[in-house]
Amino acid sequence: MKTIVIEEYIAAVRKHFPDVQLPKMIAGKHCFLFTEEYLRGPWSAHWTTYLRNRNFVYVPGSGMCEHFASEAADESNWGVLQGNYGDTVSSMSEARVTIPQDSGGLNGILDGGHATCLVGVRSGRGSWDLFFWEPQFPVYNEQTATHISRARDLGVKLYDLIV
Repeated sequence: MKTIVIEEYIAAVRKHFPDVQLPKMIAGKHCFLFTEEYLRGPWSAHWTTYLRNRNFVYVPGSGMCEHFASEAADESNWGVLQGNYGDTVSSMSEARVTIPQDSGGLNGILDGGHATCLVGVRSGRGSWDLFFWEPQFPVYNEQTATHISRARDLGVKLYDLIV
């Protein structure tokens, strides 16, 4: 498992969204980064089962996005919480954004205020990057995740991030 210091994660976010608000709720000194293979495989299977077992069904326009984002960020720590990783937390954070009406949308969400997840994903080459992922769509893939710079270029604004 690759971990980074939480300040490195925050600096990567601020590179794209320098004015993002960070409530004083940082849960650890380090965060672990996911691999795409894990997100597409075990995480997607786990999250799909989690949603099904709780009868969570997303209703567009309902405001449920915040609940889904919060639950996903909390649940992404299940491996950490079951292990003994000390002050290390998941790199999946709850993010509150606005999506411009004329942007074409973010991961299928067309416009307005929205809550989603920001996820730190490492590549096989040792580098890592950030992606917005929609937790109401249980499978992590190209249709449900957008690179942070692409989202910024679409005009998405990141207002706050709960790390």
